[in-house]
Amino acid sequence: MREEIKKKRMDEKEKKAEEQARKKKEKEDAKRRKDQPDSEESSEEEPEEQIVYDDDSAVDYESESGSDLCKGCGTESDAL
Repeated sequence: MREEIKKKRMDEKEKKAEEQARKKKEKEDAKRRKDQPDSEESSEEEPEEQIVYDDDSAVDYESESGSDLCKGCGTESDAL
């Protein structure tokens, strides 16, 4: 009778220890996932859209000095 009780207690202790170890591992895994950025999320970011003009439409207006200004950024164009 005593042996059965001892065995039952040992089984309960083992189950409890296994459960604690499992919970600890899950907690560590969750923390690790939180600390590491997902590579999938970072690759889903859309790149900034850039407006590209062909050479003819790049010059929108002239500056006060008579130089052509870039349509996209408003700076003087050296190429033209």
